[in-house]
Amino acid sequence: MVTSVTLTGTPSSLLAGDAHTFNCMTSPSQPPACITWYIRTSGYVRELDRDDCNKDSSYTVATSRRLSFTASAADNGAELYCNASNSVTNVPVQSQVYELKVNYTPEITCDQSHVTVFQGQQVNISCKVKANPIARVTWAKNRLNNAFTATRDPTQRDVILSTSKIEITKAMTSGVYEIEATNNAGSSRAEVEFTVIDNQKIPKNLKTISCINNQATLVWPSGINSSLVEYYKLEYKGNGEEWKQELIRNPGRVKLVETTLNDLQSGVLYQFRLQPDSDIALPEYAKAECTMENAGLSTAEMFGVGFAVGFVVLAILVVAVACFLRRRAKKKLALN
Repeated sequence: MVTSVTLTGTPSSLLAGDAHTFNCMTSPSQPPACITWYIRTSGYVRELDRDDCNKDSSYTVATSRRLSFTASAADNGAELYCNASNSVTNVPVQSQVYELKVNYTPEITCDQSHVTVFQGQQVNISCKVKANPIARVTWAKNRLNNAFTATRDPTQRDVILSTSKIEITKAMTSGVYEIEATNNAGSSRAEVEFTVIDNQKIPKNLKTISCINNQATLVWPSGINSSLVEYYKLEYKGNGEEWKQELIRNPGRVKLVETTLNDLQSGVLYQFRLQPDSDIALPEYAKAECTMENAGLSTAEMFGVGFAVGFVVLAILVVAVACFLRRRAKKKLALN
């Protein structure tokens, strides 16, 4: 009968990717015991290795079985143990539980990999760093350190949240910001690309050149290279309405950009505001407004009216010709 099981070869920590050998030893028993290895992760138990149990039952011996195990970052905090049993033992006997402490290279995940920003703005870039032991985090642009904050995520044992606050100044140019996380298992880097736009290139003048027949045509000077900003964001609303949005592609290499909004309501005062489409909203917009007028019929309406009038005229001519022919026929009949 198996009375005890001992797990040995348990280091204080493991390094992810390196193989380590554990040993499971039972008390002497007849017949010899069979050993099974298990790992438990977040309540889920998985079998790792099992003895074949084909042993000579005439001897009373202690049984041992080794397990070569290569840990990964996902195994940090998991529980490793072994069970032993024979035909006499009704319930398997379990060893002590060894909690895996796996040291691994930091893993970095950032909210964004590219942002378009404007001078004078403050940008917060957040990244999640998963590491054990907890990593030291630094932010840099062109190898120059930037101020950052790092806090522990209370919901996860080996995760920190790092935020770098970056002030976009006039001297700042487009480039790549780099976050580096380091611990005794290694270091990792991630990059966030910045496109910095000069405020002088932000459109400041928005004009309505017509606001009639349910259509508004707006125009503004183009100052942004299309390689930097692909779209303008044009927002509009009538009295008491929510803001609606249209994305206008930047044509590039033109002095003026023109667009027309359709299906607007007659007699309503409309407000318009414009800025380049970017990850961060500007504090100021180029603005305009106009009251939708109905000065006449649209081209389609005029065509419809013309068609109707033409049809009426044609009908009148047909009736007149029919009356003329009828009178002529009566007169000819009277002469006969």
